[in-house]
Amino acid sequence: MFMKQFICSVLIASCLPGLALAQTWPSKPIRIVVPYPPGGSSDLVPRLIQPRLSTVLGQSWVVENRPGGDAMIGTDIVAKAAPDGYTLLFTTPATHTQVTHMRRNVPYDPLTDFSPITAAVKQSSFVLVHPGLGVNTFNELIDYAKKNPGKLSYGTAGTGSNFHLAGQIIRQATGIDWVHIPYKGGAPTQQALIAGEVPVAIFSNTSATAGLKAGKIKALAVLDRKRLKDWPDVPSINDFLPAFEKPGEWLGFYGPAKLPEAIVGRLRSEIITALKLPDIEAKLAAVGMEVFGNTPQEFAAMIRRDSDLNRKLLAAAGVKPE
Repeated sequence: MFMKQFICSVLIASCLPGLALAQTWPSKPIRIVVPYPPGGSSDLVPRLIQPRLSTVLGQSWVVENRPGGDAMIGTDIVAKAAPDGYTLLFTTPATHTQVTHMRRNVPYDPLTDFSPITAAVKQSSFVLVHPGLGVNTFNELIDYAKKNPGKLSYGTAGTGSNFHLAGQIIRQATGIDWVHIPYKGGAPTQQALIAGEVPVAIFSNTSATAGLKAGKIKALAVLDRKRLKDWPDVPSINDFLPAFEKPGEWLGFYGPAKLPEAIVGRLRSEIITALKLPDIEAKLAAVGMEVFGNTPQEFAAMIRRDSDLNRKLLAAAGVKPE
């Protein structure tokens, strides 16, 4: 009997600091680290909900871009932050399901160094070309690459990104030899493609929307099993490569490991409420984003599942950590 009481006392005592923190949180500005430059899809979501979150939480919601190191620099800042709810991460799947399978010296553990909050939105991506390349279909692109081995380059948001992974899968499936050019996010990749700095790129439909509408770039395939309703003339990659498996394309919020459950729950609730406001949901839909908003437990399971899938896809594509 005494032992049971002792164990219960220890458990209660261990919970008290987190409960006390949750009751007073937030009492100062909240920093959201985005490990990519401004202007891309990963930057859009936290900025759209910034006014709403600042109001309902009673503290400033501050978005801070910390790109570099294949998005590992900004991600590692959050991994090593105090679990007090004042430093959060908003990022792509690359930092948690891909980079550890493509880089040797990742400074954090994506499965144990974070508290998943929610996968906030989903998006898709395109294989895109500069009009000057002179190809109009995905098959023409592959034919061009085969006739010019090692001479065709494609840009992505960085080594280890889901776009890089897609490029590797396409290389393996088609037998082409093309050169990967990593940038520090979707916005710089789009700028490089529009400028003709790279003839081909793979990035999100969100980042591609402006360039496509202006006729400055062409979409040859969407990396999804179905065509997108906003771009019905762009064929699915599976029309050309039936076995193509789409890497995860969600964007989500995380805190450092051991973030109190009460804070995780409050953050998830407020984030999803903000994303589902009609004006914000409409702005997201206009750039090809769909509100997702799963639970922390579902998000954690999805990260593990996608990490395992990406490991197998990369191994099949012959990609080894560098």
